[in-house]
Amino acid sequence: LTLLHVYPVPGYLIAEGFVPASPEVVQSVVTQVAESLAQWKKQVEDKGPLRVQTMSEMGVPFEEIVRVAKEGRYDLIVMGTHGRTGLKHLFIGSVAERVVRKAPCAVLTVRPTPPGGGGPA
Repeated sequence: LTLLHVYPVPGYLIAEGFVPASPEVVQSVVTQVAESLAQWKKQVEDKGPLRVQTMSEMGVPFEEIVRVAKEGRYDLIVMGTHGRTGLKHLFIGSVAERVVRKAPCAVLTVRPTPPGGGGPA
């Protein structure tokens, strides 16, 4: 099992374009991602005998997920959705939707559990 976290290049959008974040901010993001991946890895490994590796990539999330899947010759991508609809979906787009369209393998998308843990009725 590979746990992959892809995050966009840290920075700021201003009228003149994109300004990358300072090296300190980038390092902070990298550190936070590594810590989160270590926690997720431990949670998975605590559930049973499974070999887990972690990876993090900086870039356009859907592009990096598809690239890693192709290069690693993975059989399945499992990823969450945020369930955006309407204008938010139109302007922000959907990483999961783009991965489904471009992935070299099967993609299983999972909707987040609503607060309180209740599922569909």
